[in-house]
Amino acid sequence: MLTSPQKGGANLVHFILGEPGVDWASGEFYGSNRRLARTARAAGNPETVNRHWQLSAEMLDLEARPAD
Repeated sequence: MLTSPQKGGANLVHFILGEPGVDWASGEFYGSNRRLARTARAAGNPETVNRHWQLSAEMLDLEARPAD
């Protein structure tokens, strides 16, 4: 289900005006309800991440660089 423009805007305002470490944690993934959400396990696998970037770069006709 899609988020309404009003709810999407309210979420955006929450993170823009919120205080890092108080209202949200930097580098974390949040769902549409502003709650910390889990990412897929594969997102933490460096080989999977690098392969994703390589494939994305190929599709966009860009040069891929390995992650640091």
